Amino acid sequence: MRTAFVLPEDRSSYRFTTEIVDQKGQVVATSASDLAGTTDSIVTENLKVSAPQLWSPETPNLYYAVSRLYDGDRLCDSVTTRFGIRSIEIVADKGMFLNGKSIKFKGVCNHDDLGPLGMAMNESALRRRLLQLKDMGANAIRSAHNMPSPELVRLCDEMGFMLMAESFDEWRGTKVNNGYHKFFDEWAERDLVNLVRHYRNSPAVVMWCIGNEVPEQYNASQGTQLVEWLKGICKREDPTRPVTMGMDAADDVTTNGVAAALDVAGFNYRAFKYQNNYDRLPQKVLVGTESASTVSSRGVYKFPLQRGSMRTYSDNQCSGYDVEHCSWSNLPEDDWI
Repeated sequence: MRTAFVLPEDRSSYRFTTEIVDQKGQVVATSASDLAGTTDSIVTENLKVSAPQLWSPETPNLYYAVSRLYDGDRLCDSVTTRFGIRSIEIVADKGMFLNGKSIKFKGVCNHDDLGPLGMAMNESALRRRLLQLKDMGANAIRSAHNMPSPELVRLCDEMGFMLMAESFDEWRGTKVNNGYHKFFDEWAERDLVNLVRHYRNSPAVVMWCIGNEVPEQYNASQGTQLVEWLKGICKREDPTRPVTMGMDAADDVTTNGVAAALDVAGFNYRAFKYQNNYDRLPQKVLVGTESASTVSSRGVYKFPLQRGSMRTYSDNQCSGYDVEHCSWSNLPEDDWI
């Protein structure tokens, strides 16, 4: 857990205190540090919470760190940071462990918009969406494909969703003419640092995702180099979480070293290739970062009813979920499912 203050050069009369408060408002741990004679920009405090209430999807317990900066007896600043106590571990051939117990992602890819309500965040509408996901059994969300909103992360903390926080739909390679590739070299590190620092105290965030279907996945040297660079930024800012990436070129990335450079290899679609992918990975663990999608419309049907892929109509309205599908889903995985 990290908190930021601006400290003066002369700290002779300054001190720093922290209280850990549980959800009932009870103080469960305290610490105090005398800053006189210190020059380091980072002050480390060790606090012990006895018998902590662990965070999990079933029990999303939260704590609050109340940090105060004093000049003598005068309170100069105070910051309250919400966090949770939990452990995550990735084990080869076994998968992910949360608080020492094996857990499976039952998740969705959640683009940060609210359909006809638009991009301006409506927290009550977002909470309704997450309640519906909870009701259908979901316990995990992959944000896509940019820094998630604070409202989403906060609700995931409170409601018990494991969150894969993602950046970048483009690196240097071009997917669309006016895409992020124009800004990648100048802004990638700053944007990724902002993502990690903003959400590294969130117990919901269990994994960082550094890209989605980027063209560099086909390039052994450039792809591996950029994976190592972006992963290194994540590890520098937060060494506690694994790093993944959504890749849709399974045959390429499992042979050119790109997938092997990640902590956890993430694969988009082509679930029928999972076993072959798994056998090729030295880390012996993978996650389905995107395994289903649709471009059709709920409750709207075009007659006569026919199954089809990527059909277009004069009114720009697709037919229902159960008769139309995306072209990239029209693969042998249909038989596998």
